[in-house]
Amino acid sequence: MTEEKLQVCEDDDVLVRTKGLAKTYGNKKVLEDVDLEIKKGKIYGFIGKNGSGKTTTMRLILGLCKPSKGSVEISKDIKRSDISAVIEYPAFFPNMDAVTNMVTQCKALGVKNPKKVSCALLSLMGLNPKDRSKVKNFSLGMKQRLAIAMSLICKNDSSQPASNDSEGDKEVEKNSSDEDKGSSNENPTESLTNAEVNTDTEADLSLPDLQYPSVLLLDEPINGLDPEGIKEIREIILHLNREKGVTFLISSHILGELEKISTGFIVICNGKLAAQFDAKDLRKKVKGCIRLKTNNNSKAVEILINDLSISNYRTEDGEILIFDEGINTSDITKKMVENDLIIESINSETGNYEDYFIKLMGGN
Repeated sequence: MTEEKLQVCEDDDVLVRTKGLAKTYGNKKVLEDVDLEIKKGKIYGFIGKNGSGKTTTMRLILGLCKPSKGSVEISKDIKRSDISAVIEYPAFFPNMDAVTNMVTQCKALGVKNPKKVSCALLSLMGLNPKDRSKVKNFSLGMKQRLAIAMSLICKNDSSQPASNDSEGDKEVEKNSSDEDKGSSNENPTESLTNAEVNTDTEADLSLPDLQYPSVLLLDEPINGLDPEGIKEIREIILHLNREKGVTFLISSHILGELEKISTGFIVICNGKLAAQFDAKDLRKKVKGCIRLKTNNNSKAVEILINDLSISNYRTEDGEILIFDEGINTSDITKKMVENDLIIESINSETGNYEDYFIKLMGGN
């Protein structure tokens, strides 16, 4: 295995770039020649089948594993420690409550006012800092919220350099594993008292100490959430992006949710980059159409061509499918009526984004 090549990206608008990124485990190629860019201020939907290499790509960006080939470039304006993530199964101390987990993480990262910051971030994620329930008793959705809240904790500049991040992560995972085995007395921080929490539950989200990561990688962030919870997470992501300048790379199998918030898409298939494009380009790639059926389709086609200058159309199953942009159903209806044709049906259809993405991912 080659040494990791963490390089500086000089482009002003690119925070992370990979070049020829590859990862092999034994004889299995997980990633191969992946070139992608994460630009400042965008929300990327990261799309691919299970096992396509999404999580491995995120781990490589974070430095949690080394590439077999290729490199990761980080913007000259940020450090690797400015990139945070929720990947796979986040590590908690299961016998602690949420706020104590948060404070422990804050102290480990050298964050000032750890209680206030912890309470503010829990409130932002819709978790009550006063709730003393142990994390092991949380629902999956509550654990997802806590994981995102913990990912928003940023290291102070005086903390250790980013090159030591992976060692720190290993230590946290080890501690969490010990907790799962019942070593609850090994906790590095005693649970906070209600009095200690109560003094900080009204913490202002505009605290000067409340910093946010430059880039946040989220692996299936809405897993286990009900519809209301999904909506809340969506609004939080949009708030952090628009108001706090956080850039996102979000993997999810719920394409409809990604379409609602993403300003760009990265599609990976069998370990290779299939496509990367802006949301505005998606609308061009996946064109909608108008479906028209009349009592005389042959004459209707002549009217479409001669009177409305329509050229992009086809006939299918007794209907005329019109793909020209800038034409609407009212214009077509008016011309058909003027030429004494009876319209049996006419409706607009938006493009099928789901089919388009499935095709990019190698599906049928």
